[in-house]
Amino acid sequence: SLSVASAPSTLSITTTDNPLFVDAAFRAQQELRECRMNLVVKDESGQFLLHTRTDLAGLDNPTFGPGDYRVSIEIPRLGLRAGIYSLLFTLYANSGDVHVISDPLMLQVGGAHEGGIVQVPCFWSWTSH
Repeated sequence: SLSVASAPSTLSITTTDNPLFVDAAFRAQQELRECRMNLVVKDESGQFLLHTRTDLAGLDNPTFGPGDYRVSIEIPRLGLRAGIYSLLFTLYANSGDVHVISDPLMLQVGGAHEGGIVQVPCFWSWTSH
């Protein structure tokens, strides 16, 4: 099984300007070759707002022997508008058609309820002509 490592069932953050650290734990019963891990953040309607994969991040797809593992991810700046979201991990292994999805973890984002769903840093400037 794959579980998101967090003691409460809801992960709360008060500002999206700070990094978000999330861990997933799993036990491999057999060798899992060339695995891909995904992290997904969805809004209340199920729309994917964030989808990141280990292979798209330029990482080699790891092979896990039997045993217990923890995978960690740091999102330097989440950038979401205040609201309730769900966060989950998936693990795909190219050996034995293994596809595991974690139970979702509720992600409560505090702060302003203004603007678009995603707040990205922008640097503005202007000059006179």
